[in-house]
Amino acid sequence: MQDSPSDLALNKREQSKIARRLQLREFQREIAEKTFKSEGKNSAPDSRRLAVQVGEEYLLMHLVQTGEVLSYPVVTRVPNAKSWFLGLFSHRDRLLGLTDLAGMMGKSICEKNKTDKVLTCAPALSLHCAFRVTRIVGLVDSAVMSVQTNAEKEWPWLTRYYIDDNNNKWAEINLQILMNHPTFVDISL
Repeated sequence: MQDSPSDLALNKREQSKIARRLQLREFQREIAEKTFKSEGKNSAPDSRRLAVQVGEEYLLMHLVQTGEVLSYPVVTRVPNAKSWFLGLFSHRDRLLGLTDLAGMMGKSICEKNKTDKVLTCAPALSLHCAFRVTRIVGLVDSAVMSVQTNAEKEWPWLTRYYIDDNNNKWAEINLQILMNHPTFVDISL
């Protein structure tokens, strides 16, 4: 029995989706493999953080709070929502809210770029959300950076700051604190 043209088109679309998923998983595996190699450092695994760039800001995220790195999905805008809440998208049969962290913290919201990625939260955080990031830097060892505590009360989810060898300032973000904060939960205008 021969497939109809619509069945062939559907098969090609499904094959394309599967290929994209495999490429994304391979990308994630490569990041993990490259960054988890020993590199001669004797740091504890607890000091490793996922480093991302959000606009001009550099953020560190604890690995147990992060999920997958995705290509930018098709996002549906939500009426009467704050500008930093970019909308909703479907991933693995779940509806996820997409947030622009820089915009939420009062920075300008950049236009969508082809290189933007979406970082999902770990399912253990029990809030179905994701964050748009400008760039995934990789895994970094926060134990080799100098630490500064956060004196700012405006953004309590930024728990501490680090300065790396290149004098870049990294803010560590606690996603659990962020997700429970009234600013994050209230997306309505």
